[in-house]
Amino acid sequence: MRILRVVTEGECEAAILEHLLKPHLGESLRVSVSPGGGAAPVSSARSKLADGLRVALVLNTGTLNFGKIRTRMARLENLMGMVAYRDRWKIVLFRPELEIVFFHEPELLRQLVGRAVTLEELERAQAHPKQVLTELLNVQPEDFLPELRRRLDSIDLRPLASHPQIRALLDFHAPLRPETWLISP
Repeated sequence: MRILRVVTEGECEAAILEHLLKPHLGESLRVSVSPGGGAAPVSSARSKLADGLRVALVLNTGTLNFGKIRTRMARLENLMGMVAYRDRWKIVLFRPELEIVFFHEPELLRQLVGRAVTLEELERAQAHPKQVLTELLNVQPEDFLPELRRRLDSIDLRPLASHPQIRALLDFHAPLRPETWLISP
């Protein structure tokens, strides 16, 4: 069985990724958390690559600045490329945080938080999606993850499969088609 191993930087990201990807990948999904920020997730992903595994590294950018994001992506690609060929790894960055995906599907967001979201909340979420989602769920930051998990269990997240970063993860897991062998990434 082909396995998609996803390395991310926090418990919240791992829970969201599991809820987003599990309906599509089932038991072929393995999400691991490398807490500590900084280089820890990259080191974990590189270690898995060195062991011969295929890995998707999923991180938050923490910024909206495209210049900083491009620089970070180039550095990450260089680090991963030192260990394995590109066909064995994928880097997916969420700008600024993974929680932004919920704000791209208004109906799904309404189901998640129990009401329609205002334009002001949507605008603030572009820079601080996790903070705004915490407010919309009406919980303290330390209660965010348990409440989010509880609510995600009752919502169908399959519509988010069309989100570009989620699609990139699903495509990375899909077997190569013969017609793509001659096309560079």
